[in-house]
Amino acid sequence: MKISISRVTQRVYRGFKRDDILIEQVCQDYNSKKNEMMEIIDNHKLLFENEKEFENAKEFILSFFNILENDKEYNKRVINN
Repeated sequence: MKISISRVTQRVYRGFKRDDILIEQVCQDYNSKKNEMMEIIDNHKLLFENEKEFENAKEFILSFFNILENDKEYNKRVINN
């Protein structure tokens, strides 16, 4: 099956349709662990070959949380997809 993306960093859900209540619970679970996840990422900064790679990886993870935290983006990219 061909996926219409132009970059490997684009997010596309390829699973089954899920119940809205389950999706909302998962969203809340991720949001409740955001600080913990970001701390883990920060603790691994020295494993990156250069700071730019680290910043790009961190920004990619933060963009995921930005989608979850923005109702318009969340509905567009998660619920309606």
